[in-house]
Amino acid sequence: RLALVTDAMPTVGSQSKTFNLHGRTITLADGRLTAPDGNRTDTLAGAHLGMIDAVSNATQIIGATLDDALIMATATPAHFLGIHHERGRIAPNFHADLVAFTPDFKILNTWIGGEPASL
Repeated sequence: RLALVTDAMPTVGSQSKTFNLHGRTITLADGRLTAPDGNRTDTLAGAHLGMIDAVSNATQIIGATLDDALIMATATPAHFLGIHHERGRIAPNFHADLVAFTPDFKILNTWIGGEPASL
């Protein structure tokens, strides 16, 4: 019943190291997203974690099998959201939202609703 989640910000999958969030400049440095906040310049501002990284972390850090990590990223969240009848697995009449990736978790291609998506 574990689910993988991420509040990935615009830097995930992008070459950009900054973006604007509610009028504040958010900066990516050393894997952290931070925003200036008065005297502090190190206020955590969000996650720089994509779902493929969450799947990788589940296998490498907590020792989940790849099958279990993929269930945590797909079927479990779909069930929690009440959309498990149309998403979360590969089956007839399900949305074909797919990701192809290498054994070292590099994304090769994605499809949304069965259509190729740009990376």
